[in-house]
Amino acid sequence: MNTSLGKRLAKTLLVTAVLLFISGIYLTGISVWEGILGENLEKANFQYVFAIHLLVSAPFILLFALYLTSHLIAIKHIRNTRARTAGIYLSLSVVLTSLTGALLIRGVFDFELNASMLRNLVYAAHIIIPLLAILLYFRHRKNGRHPIQIEWFWTKLSASTLVLIALTGISVISFDEDEQTLDFLPSLLKVKTDSIINSESFMLDKYCQGCHQDTHNQWSSSAHKFSSFNNPFYSFSVNNTRAHMLERDGDVVASRFCAGCHDPLPLISGVFDSPSFPTNNEKSAKAGITCTVCHSVISIDSTKGNADFTLQKPTHYPFAFSDSDLLQSFSNVLLKSNPDFHKETFLKPLHKTPEFCGSCHKVHIPEKVNKYRWLRGQNHYDSFLQSGVSGHNVDSFYYPKQAKNNCNSCHMSYQISDEDSGAKMQSISSELSIRDHLFASGNTAIAATLSYDRDSVIQRHKDLLEESVSLDIVGIREDGKINGEFQFLQNESNVNLAANKTYLIEVVIRTKTLGHLFTNGTADSNQLWVQLQLFDEDLEIGSSGKPLATGEIPELETHFIKNFLVDAEGERIKERNVEDIFTSAKSHQIPPGAADVVHFKFTLPAGYSEKLRIDAKLNYRKFDKDYANKSFRAAGLLEQALPTTIISQDSVSIVGDKVKIANSRAKATPPQRLNDYGIGLLRKPSKKQYRQAEEIFKLVEQYGEAQGTMNLVRLYYNEGQLEKAFKKLDSLHSTGIDNSWSAEWYSALISIDNGFINEGIQSLNKLMNIDNWPSAKERGFDFSKDYDLLIKLAETLFLYATINEGDILKYNSLINEANTIYSRLLSLDPENASAHFGIANIARTQGDSDKANYHSTLYKKYKLDEHSESSAVTLARAKDSYIDKIVNAVVIYSLN
Repeated sequence: MNTSLGKRLAKTLLVTAVLLFISGIYLTGISVWEGILGENLEKANFQYVFAIHLLVSAPFILLFALYLTSHLIAIKHIRNTRARTAGIYLSLSVVLTSLTGALLIRGVFDFELNASMLRNLVYAAHIIIPLLAILLYFRHRKNGRHPIQIEWFWTKLSASTLVLIALTGISVISFDEDEQTLDFLPSLLKVKTDSIINSESFMLDKYCQGCHQDTHNQWSSSAHKFSSFNNPFYSFSVNNTRAHMLERDGDVVASRFCAGCHDPLPLISGVFDSPSFPTNNEKSAKAGITCTVCHSVISIDSTKGNADFTLQKPTHYPFAFSDSDLLQSFSNVLLKSNPDFHKETFLKPLHKTPEFCGSCHKVHIPEKVNKYRWLRGQNHYDSFLQSGVSGHNVDSFYYPKQAKNNCNSCHMSYQISDEDSGAKMQSISSELSIRDHLFASGNTAIAATLSYDRDSVIQRHKDLLEESVSLDIVGIREDGKINGEFQFLQNESNVNLAANKTYLIEVVIRTKTLGHLFTNGTADSNQLWVQLQLFDEDLEIGSSGKPLATGEIPELETHFIKNFLVDAEGERIKERNVEDIFTSAKSHQIPPGAADVVHFKFTLPAGYSEKLRIDAKLNYRKFDKDYANKSFRAAGLLEQALPTTIISQDSVSIVGDKVKIANSRAKATPPQRLNDYGIGLLRKPSKKQYRQAEEIFKLVEQYGEAQGTMNLVRLYYNEGQLEKAFKKLDSLHSTGIDNSWSAEWYSALISIDNGFINEGIQSLNKLMNIDNWPSAKERGFDFSKDYDLLIKLAETLFLYATINEGDILKYNSLINEANTIYSRLLSLDPENASAHFGIANIARTQGDSDKANYHSTLYKKYKLDEHSESSAVTLARAKDSYIDKIVNAVVIYSLN
């Protein structure tokens, strides 16, 4: 190679080296600033510099190979040992730099370095070795035939390095962008944007599929995928609502209430507001909740639900959507090689919180929709947050061994995946796994109707449902009365039955693995019922809830677990017509860690053979038959039978006087069965079965179980028998109890009711600090988020302040503390009527009329309208024999 060409090659090589150095300094500077500021700073500019760094590295390696070859030929007769040695080490450092860089690249070679610790070591080497190369370059040139002016070169290098680091710092400063936030009331969804919203920006599922195939497959059969007009059940209801709004209001704007969660893409693009939508075959009508919609949420703006979050169009890697396959492949290399920007953009800490899920799985009906007033709708969020399952409820019947701190642990369980780029090694399974994006929950209707892998997906939902709730034929009461003598059905126990006599079968339903109400979501249209059949030998002599040949369930003598909603005229809500919902006539929903009791009445016939068998099932069908068929017809689909899941079942035989329980080993222990039964009796409305609950809890006590005593404390306190409650509580303290914090709660309540206000406040404050409860803290509990605890503490502080009005310092301190507690409650639940009422009272005492009026208005907005709702229920009872039956505090279903 001639001298002129060699010089040009050397200069070109130097230019590429300088570009690599400049981009490397920038990239390293960002990493340094990340360490200083403690946040991810690898934004769009970083990715473009990283792209330049990768693009320049390829010609640099080629040029270096050519230059090194020609240089070795040119100096083969030179005997400058020092220069030669430095040159060899310089060459090795360049080779090592190139090699470590190649190891950090993913998406090019078959071999990829994925172990995080090893990648960090290689990354550190990739930064340090070039610095060594620069020093070796100085040494090599200093000892060569044409020594470099080291001082001049070093000055330029240092100056440029300082400038680059400064520019790096400037690049990470957040400048105010020319963006606006658009809202879509009455939905609370908001979009932060600097341009017209294009829904295509949020429809990137195929792009996601490229790296997340398993995740995409799961999502493709999920209720999120089929949340919109591609779901015949939702489409039926929302189209009816839109038609109603158009007739009532002249537009469909009020139906945005639905769209914030179900149809975010047509909503934000504006096409949802067209009365003809979706008859125009708009692509976004079938998009559902896309990957990008969920993963583009940048903030949860409150815990009100109704889509109260903000979306922002995500920034992607350079060339992500280029028409060139080569550039798209290069973008994929950038993403895989440096995925932190992708993770920062699409997976934020908020995605792991219950507040994220609650933003849509908590609902209120605004006045603009029903032209009546604010009403609470479905609410998974608060029922979870206020449960023993989350570890926040101080007075739960049962607690898990470890608190569940979000919804993902149940509805996004880990699924093994060795293909998905998001898969991580999990300590539980020691296998690569991803979070399940089917979001298994129980929506077997969508799985049966729309899923591409029908049977498999239905089974996934069934797996979550089965044994999530237990069903137990716990006993028989004589004379067919709730206060008849109780006979406990245990394996091998004795029971006395006789022909022509009437009895009650007592069936207990207890929630086990659920972290929210059972049933929730579409609780008005879910079909859950108890099917109980009575046999004398093989002859059926009575039944309740047995499906007819048509699939219909005879209603009048069947216990359904749902929320029975009615409109203002007392008509039942049967088509999910949200605009007509006025109140709940009766709810059979069961809280997490609680139980209910169902009474079935029968008379043994003459000639009874003394071979009785009782079979019970807890059945689940997503959507009742009538609603499902209307939805199918509206969508132009053939009617089909939706799958039925047996959540739990039980069977008891009584031969002569001897009890035989099928699979008795699977049963809970006798004291727990009785305790569950007592809880169901305790929860009956209007304290109608307190005496029976007392009887059962005393039996639990006899087994030596402290929970029996704890439940007697609950019963006596709620009944106003404070002396009895105190004595039981005293005996409980002496024997000890696992959930001692619940005992402390009742100790506080009893102290306050007996006038020992200060002692009550001390107990409540003790509960507020989880450090006082080491065993609870170890299990992940925290009672400072318990709404009832916060309300009671704030009310008691306010009461104590009024008692101490003469001591102005103490009075002000107590008032301010109460105000702080109420404010904390509103930060957790902005729609809490009690908190608004309390703050309004405090504001009045402080002479702040504006604040008092503000919170009084919100109190009136969120409190129950008991008079109007009672009137609607009265109308419903007159029109509907089933509603009239189940509204009673105690309901007895006949088997004969």
